[in-house]
This record gives sequence, C-alpha cells and structure tokens, in this order.
Amino acid sequence: MTRQPIPPKRMKVICMILKAPRVGTVKTRLAREIGAERATLIYRDMVEHQVRAILPGWNVSVHFCPADAGEEMEAWLKPSLPASTRFAPQCDGDWDDALGQSSVPSFRMVLSVSSSSAATALESVTSTLPKRTRI
Repeated sequence: MTRQPIPPKRMKVICMILKAPRVGTVKTRLAREIGAERATLIYRDMVEHQVRAILPGWNVSVHFCPADAGEEMEAWLKPSLPASTRFAPQCDGDWDDALGQSSVPSFRMVLSVSSSSAATALESVTSTLPKRTRI
C-alpha cells in the first residue's frame, strides 16, 4: 500500500495527550521495577524525543493532565515546539474522552500503542535516548 501525501487543504496536526512529568504519576508500572524518579526521567526523555521529531509546518496541540499543570507543561515543552502550539488541559475521563475533547477539527487518525506492544515500543524508543535513561 502506497502512502498518499496529505493534500495541502488539510491541516497537518499532531495532538499530544500527556501527563505532567511528576514523580510517581507517570510510567507507574515501569516505576515499580526501576523506581519512580528514573521512570519519570525516562518519560521526560521519551516525550522530548518525540517533540524533536516533529517536522516543520505541522500544527501542534498539547493536552495535559492534571488541569493545574499548564505553566509546568509550557515551561517544559514550549521552547522546543512551534510558537503556534496550543496548550490545554485534558477533560476528565479516559483516552477516548481526552481525544474527543481535543478540539482538533481535522484530526482523522490516531496511532495508539497498546499495553501489549508497550515493551517493543519502549525498546525501540529507548535505543535512541541518552544512556542515562536507557533500561
């Protein structure tokens, strides 16, 4: 199957749905094995790795939780993202609720890594991260 380019009339959007990188609240299953501080460091590096991969010309929308993390998220990510990046708190609920409330009108497709493939995804991402955060 040949990948078709996105027609110019469609907006190219990356919708990031993230948690604030607070110790004990991210990568909690991983934290049980390696500790909460190291798991948080890995989470930060994984997100920063994804941010660096965003191509010029894409619109970015960052939806975060908890709702009071706006300043924290902007201080962390805004310097590395396009100036037009929109930051907004996630709604309460699960992944589907958050995506439905993302206010990205042209968002047509979501790539989600299920927990069953998390180890493979983690391995492929961590191989390109700084040595301090590799598992």
